Amino acid sequence: MVWRDSLWKVPEPEAAASPGKRGYRSPLRASQALATRAQILRAAEPIFVERGYANVSMSDIAEAAGVARQTVFTAFGTKFGLLRDLIDARIAGEDTPVTVAQQGAIQRMHEERDPQELLRLNVRLIAEISERTAALYEVLAQAAGFESEATALHRRIDRQWLDGMRVVIDRLGELKALPPHCDRDRASESLWLLSGSRTYLLARARGWTLDDYADWLGDCFIAVLLSRSDKR
Repeated sequence: MVWRDSLWKVPEPEAAASPGKRGYRSPLRASQALATRAQILRAAEPIFVERGYANVSMSDIAEAAGVARQTVFTAFGTKFGLLRDLIDARIAGEDTPVTVAQQGAIQRMHEERDPQELLRLNVRLIAEISERTAALYEVLAQAAGFESEATALHRRIDRQWLDGMRVVIDRLGELKALPPHCDRDRASESLWLLSGSRTYLLARARGWTLDDYADWLGDCFIAVLLSRSDKR
């Protein structure tokens, strides 16, 4: 799952699977199961966003997806399991779990040597993830009032978002682009505060486009991190 991994770190190569006996899995059935999951996720998203967590039932989602109620339970187990997997999928921008770190944007950020361009790449990724997930994070916050697992997941995503900002700060440190005596923890927290989902939702509610938000956030990141080189 996406939320079990660090969002911004380039992953280590996967170890080769150990040889041995494996049960047979029909590729057709596996493909059909994935397609059904994607269908249910697509149907569930607008319902969760419009009605909130408490006012949505598995029957509502099954009806919207055009599948049996039991099919939803079989695919996701619980309503929270469905929301968790939906957030997973939208973080990565895929209907199947793919970590953000496996996408090309992260590789480009780690290869970029111009500090300002690095931050612009970072905020573009933040803006795109926020576009897909900010409203769902609000649903997750609502779910925390009913599900202890939701509280834990909300905290985990917050922590991982902060970890992602630390990766950016560390990369700027490698490029020797940080101001003298920079407190890296405070710098990471500053980016984390600026890039929160609530800030994104407020900007969009004011009529800002995705580009407006990304440009503003990039200006903020640059001002916070790169415009203080002469300050102590």
